[in-house]
Amino acid sequence: MASIEEYAEHLSVKSNLGRIISDESILMIACNKEVRECLRQLDILVDDRELDLKKQLVDLYKYFTERTRQCQQKDLTIKEKVKKVKVLESHVRRISTEKMETDEIYERNLFGFNSKVATLQNELDRLTKEKEHEEGKNVISVSNLRSNVQSLYNQINWLVSEKEKIDEMNVTQMSELHSQIATIQLKIELAVSEEQQAAERFKTQVSLFKTKFRQLNAMYEQLRYIFKQELHQTNEAVLNADTRMAERKRQIQDLSEKLEV
Repeated sequence: MASIEEYAEHLSVKSNLGRIISDESILMIACNKEVRECLRQLDILVDDRELDLKKQLVDLYKYFTERTRQCQQKDLTIKEKVKKVKVLESHVRRISTEKMETDEIYERNLFGFNSKVATLQNELDRLTKEKEHEEGKNVISVSNLRSNVQSLYNQINWLVSEKEKIDEMNVTQMSELHSQIATIQLKIELAVSEEQQAAERFKTQVSLFKTKFRQLNAMYEQLRYIFKQELHQTNEAVLNADTRMAERKRQIQDLSEKLEV
């Protein structure tokens, strides 16, 4: 009777040992699956963050390259306009110099004609006074003098008319040149203003990108830290499970040895 009870107890212990071993195996398999799934999810998350960050870096590099090209193009345009302004200013100075020279020539000619007119007028007056005594002899001289005086007057009028035309033409050209210079200077100021605004926007975007980059980097570091923590905890859990498994095996071994005894 005692042998049957001992045999039954022996079978019960073996059954319990088998169930314990099965439970421990199931626990280890489930734990390993969870660890692998956790690692896979963390790898996917880190890879997605890395790809997103690389894409943003590529987009920003393309934007910076395009903005640099636009800035260089605007610089070339401004330099060309400044060069054109200098050419126009040189043209204005040349016209002003030519006008001064023309005015000087006109003044000299006018002074010379006035002197001749005054001389001829004096001569005419003198001859007119003497014509009563020498009327027959001086008729031709008086006529010639009058003709010369009239010719000089005509030349003076022509010079005055030409000077007025030249002055009017110079005024028109000067007005057009000043208008062109003002327009170009306005365009240059506008281009410089736009360039300054673009530079400010560029600085703002760079600052925003740096901030976002720092945030992404902080998130990445946080994910790495969480990953390490979870990996450490998982390793500890696996180690604890291994320890418990070893302890259970030792207990089973002890029980087996006792049963054999």
